[in-house]
Amino acid sequence: MSIESTKANLQKYINSYEKCVANFDQERIEHKHKYELAQQKYEFYCTKLAEFRYLLNELES
Repeated sequence: MSIESTKANLQKYINSYEKCVANFDQERIEHKHKYELAQQKYEFYCTKLAEFRYLLNELES
């Protein structure tokens, strides 16, 4: 195998792995965004639940 063909093959691998890394980074970003949205919803519902429990407790007192 010549040096030129080895270099060409290495460049193919580099290009392929760069795409894989970019895809992985994109998925990580998307999942992080989904997690952040889920966390915000969770916090919202926990806050509302606490408020409702407080109001119910006040009404029952």
